[in-house]
Amino acid sequence: MSLVYRTLVASVDRLRRLARLEHVKTHTFFAGSLTPQSVVVDLGANVGAFADELNRRFDCRCLAVEALPELCATIPRRPGLEVFNVAIADADGPVTMHLSDNRECNSVDLSIATAFGYRGTVTCEGMTLESFLARQGVAEIDLLKVDIEGAEGPMFGATPDAVLRRARQVSIEFHDFIRDSISTEEVQAIFDRMGRLGFHCMPFSYVHPHMKNADVLFIQLDAAGVGPLQKAVFALIGLLLRAEDLKARLALRLRPKPVAVPG
Repeated sequence: MSLVYRTLVASVDRLRRLARLEHVKTHTFFAGSLTPQSVVVDLGANVGAFADELNRRFDCRCLAVEALPELCATIPRRPGLEVFNVAIADADGPVTMHLSDNRECNSVDLSIATAFGYRGTVTCEGMTLESFLARQGVAEIDLLKVDIEGAEGPMFGATPDAVLRRARQVSIEFHDFIRDSISTEEVQAIFDRMGRLGFHCMPFSYVHPHMKNADVLFIQLDAAGVGPLQKAVFALIGLLLRAEDLKARLALRLRPKPVAVPG
């Protein structure tokens, strides 16, 4: 790791703390807007580590949504932490989940499960994000965390703009780093759409340089209560991240091409 890169990471980490941008289980979010009255929706809760942490820290209502019964059963049950054995999908109805040896990589996407050791399938209840929120009576979301292993593309495709705007911030892992999953072009289209809807887009690619969109924050600055100083820090972080991304792109283009050795 180069000195310049280490300096970038240290600088962004200091700025994140100043802006109250926090990081739990690979997901960055704005903690300044979370109170005991907040609603957090955790899609792809796995064993509940993210929802459990936020429920404990902010004493807020957390809805942990996990498709696999075996993982769902391990999520803590206590006041304020609600657990739902559901897969968020592009339609209401049964969903086939492909199981992986890595418990964090079970997916509707066969390529993701296969990449980490395939071990069969299971069928579970599926519904759209819109249907899930309606069933639970959730009108506004203070933080929507999305880590649904390749189903993020279908989820966005099935979710109307008005429903997305109900989330003040969205912390998401895109899986375009896995072959045959969502493409980088599809991810960019989602970036463009969220920008049109009024979200400020922050890809924290410096955390996972080989997984460019593994930690992305979409946030409606005013709706989330981001103050003037914090907005300025957000802008500075964005400049640093774009500079690092540009440097990485240039380095890739300037990398010498391998020379074929005559056989």
